[in-house]
Amino acid sequence: MGQGKDVVDDILPPPLYIIEAQLLAYEISTAPADQQARLIEKIQQLKSDYDTRNQFWTSSDLDPIVKQKLLGAQREHADQFWLELQKNLLPALAASDRPRIEAALKQMRQSYDAHRLAVEETVTVANQLAESTLKQLTDTSWQNSLIMSIAIILGGSLVLSGMAMLAGILKRRIGGEPAQAVEVANRIALGDLNGSIATAPGDNSSMLAAMQVMQ
Repeated sequence: MGQGKDVVDDILPPPLYIIEAQLLAYEISTAPADQQARLIEKIQQLKSDYDTRNQFWTSSDLDPIVKQKLLGAQREHADQFWLELQKNLLPALAASDRPRIEAALKQMRQSYDAHRLAVEETVTVANQLAESTLKQLTDTSWQNSLIMSIAIILGGSLVLSGMAMLAGILKRRIGGEPAQAVEVANRIALGDLNGSIATAPGDNSSMLAAMQVMQ
C-alpha cells in the first residue's frame, strides 16, 4: 500500500512527472541571458532527480502492473522530452537560434502531452493498488479478529468441559456429593440400617460404597 502511495508522490509532480520541467523550458526560452544559467541549472537538477527515482523503481519489487505503467510509456515519452532538451533546446539557446528553439519546444510539448496521459493512467493504477491492498489488510484483520474470537469461545468451552469432567471424577471418587455422604452417615448413626444408598454400578471403592458395606 505504501508503494502505491510512493509512486503517486513521485509523479505528482516531479521528479517523475515532468510538468515542472516543461514549464521551466518555456521560461528558459524567454528569459534574459543573465537568468538563463540559473534556470538551466534548475532544470538539470530536475533531470538528475528524475534519473535517480527511475533507477530506484527499476530495482524495486513494485507490483508488476504498476511498474510496467511507471516505467513504460510514461517514462519513454519523458525520456524523449529530456533528449530533445539536451540535444536541441539547450544548444539552440546557447546559439540564440530562435527557429531551432521553437522547433525543440514544439517537439518537447508533444512528448510532454503523451507523457501526461500516461501519467494519469499510472496514477489510476497506483491508487487502485493502494486501495486494493488496504482492503486486503482490512479483510485479513477482520478474519483474524473472527478467528481469535472463535478460538476464545472454543478455549472457554474446553476449560468448562474440563472442569465438568474433573468435577465428575471427583464426584465418583468420593461417591457423590458430600451432602449425600453426610446424610447417610447421620442416618446410620441414628440406627437406621435399612435406608437405600445409591452407588454407581461396579463401585466398590467410594465413600458411599464403604458406607453401604458398613450398613
